[in-house]
Amino acid sequence: MNANSIEELHFAIKFQNYTLEGELELHKSILDLGINTNNFNEKDESLVNIAYSRYILGVGKNGDFLDMLIALSACAIGYGYIGNEIYKNISKEKLQNHIYKEWILTYSSQEFQATVKEFEDFVNSYTKQISEEKFNKLSKIFHNVVRLEVAFWEHALKMEVNI
Repeated sequence: MNANSIEELHFAIKFQNYTLEGELELHKSILDLGINTNNFNEKDESLVNIAYSRYILGVGKNGDFLDMLIALSACAIGYGYIGNEIYKNISKEKLQNHIYKEWILTYSSQEFQATVKEFEDFVNSYTKQISEEKFNKLSKIFHNVVRLEVAFWEHALKMEVNI
């Protein structure tokens, strides 16, 4: 972890715990849809996932705390926006039997929306501290993670196993 202050450390721990406690339950419910994980192993990881996860790990290893926040932001903030948009645009009847009902409800929930706002506010708290050079670096990181996030979603939608 690249935290340089007690505030950064508290923020990192809080979001790590949220991910472990909140999102892990969601992912378990998605697996209940019939995905058998007993046959998974490391060779099953797709090239898209390898590219995305290794990019984020590389940013974390070679960058600072803010670099890592930006690398996580496409997912951390993006899921909140996507979940909220889907929820606003789906009828209650259609949601009731939707295969990803729990995903939609999780990421559109008031709790997750508050978490997204907190994440955005924390990232934005650095605004006055960064140079133009740092801003350009962060912009490149964000551009790359958005591209990787899009590839991740497209990969899932096409249901490709690109090993």
